[in-house]
Amino acid sequence: MSLLHVRDLGEGHTQVSWHRGNEIPRTYGPIPFADPLTPEDRRELRWYLEDYLGFPFGAEEYRAKRLEDKMAEWGESLFRQVFVQADAGPHPRLYYHEAVREGLERCELCITSEDPAFLNIPWELIRDPAPGGGYLAPSLGGLFRQHTSQRIQAPQEVDRRTPFRILLVISRPFGDQDIPLGTVARPVLEALQPLRPGLELEVLRPPTFDALVSRLNARRGFYHLVHFDGHGSFAGPAGRGPFQFRRREGEGHLVFEREDGTPHVVSSEELGQALATCRVPLFVLNACQSAEEGEQDPFSSVASQLVAIGAKGVVAMSYSVYADAAALFMGMFYERLVEHASLAEEALHHSRAWLGGGRAGAERLDGPRPLPAGGSVRAHP
Repeated sequence: MSLLHVRDLGEGHTQVSWHRGNEIPRTYGPIPFADPLTPEDRRELRWYLEDYLGFPFGAEEYRAKRLEDKMAEWGESLFRQVFVQADAGPHPRLYYHEAVREGLERCELCITSEDPAFLNIPWELIRDPAPGGGYLAPSLGGLFRQHTSQRIQAPQEVDRRTPFRILLVISRPFGDQDIPLGTVARPVLEALQPLRPGLELEVLRPPTFDALVSRLNARRGFYHLVHFDGHGSFAGPAGRGPFQFRRREGEGHLVFEREDGTPHVVSSEELGQALATCRVPLFVLNACQSAEEGEQDPFSSVASQLVAIGAKGVVAMSYSVYADAAALFMGMFYERLVEHASLAEEALHHSRAWLGGGRAGAERLDGPRPLPAGGSVRAHP
């Protein structure tokens, strides 16, 4: 697998490197860079991903088409700024062409920064403006984000001689108004069934935060993956997000059940403190906005907190989507993950399900009927 690496140098500059197999990386930079999206653009993108499918008719359809054209413009701006072409010598545009000749399906794109705003750029939109180019995400072998540095070293690789152990947490604290228990779990179980006995799956009951902390700390290093299937939100500026999720402004949250079945909102900071020694290498967060970062703290999202405590990778969601899209994504994701495909590869390979599947139905997964979003991966350097 080869790697195209975009590193944020700060103060409006990036560095691009190209790494083929075991060869020494070739690097170019610094390169001037500016985020092509304005705050208003980001609000429109969130509307498109989270609200448009609820009523895709009339003037809203025209608004969406106009935004799709803008998405292409933003993607081409990202491409031109990153894969610049110099007058002489190896340069990022040549790196990209080499990746194309090698096969983009065998190349991963890594975005590295300490700046949450840089990581929050929708890099999945990066688009080759040349004829026949188009969006890179469907062709790449993987696309993932990583922080420049981590506070705790990641655990060792999973021992392939042991079963692949998954702990599944299904939280539905809103009773009859909530998404049915099996909406996401059923396609996951169907995907995993043919892979037994090389796989062990446990469902955490009751799905409380205390039960999760107790189980993981009592069996440190036992589970290879923890999957949270429930609700989440990022507590942003006033007016954003369901009221019951708004606890600590500028932090991500997950919603567990209490013993009596009522909601228990847990911030990313609380989660990180409680699971600091759990030694789980992989997390899948099927929860709204669990990858969204705050403007200041580089570890404000739930995903970043889990990476900071030692997870090798986290699949999480920056936006909110629909139940059938989440189910489609997770079923396809697990089919190949347990066959030892790369986490970044599988998250990207099936990310088209978030929009493609979402158009089939309009049962939302946020608020009193909440859940996940458009995917990002956080991983160690």
